[in-house]
Amino acid sequence: MILLGLLDRSYVSYQFSAILNLGNLNIPFLFIGLGIDGLSLSFILLTVLITLLCFITVFDRNILFIKEYSYIILVIFFLLILSFLVTDLFSFFFLFESIILPMFLLIGI
Repeated sequence: MILLGLLDRSYVSYQFSAILNLGNLNIPFLFIGLGIDGLSLSFILLTVLITLLCFITVFDRNILFIKEYSYIILVIFFLLILSFLVTDLFSFFFLFESIILPMFLLIGI
């Protein structure tokens, strides 16, 4: 919510950007660029809202594996936030498609 107030709507490109170096392994392309624009910020806020609703509804129902359900929801939340924060297309597709395995486990539970 703080980023929503700090976001300059007249600026078109990424505003809060950073580059994560994933290791000093002498591999030149081992980094991830992160950034937020208006569209990704709205998707991040929507993801936070839906995740909170998932956690609220899990306590109303009688779910057998509540701990595993919570872990899977947190993994999906983390992967979705990362997929909306990355700036390159390959990382977006890799992170967004990596949600398939936890979602498969969530449907199986």
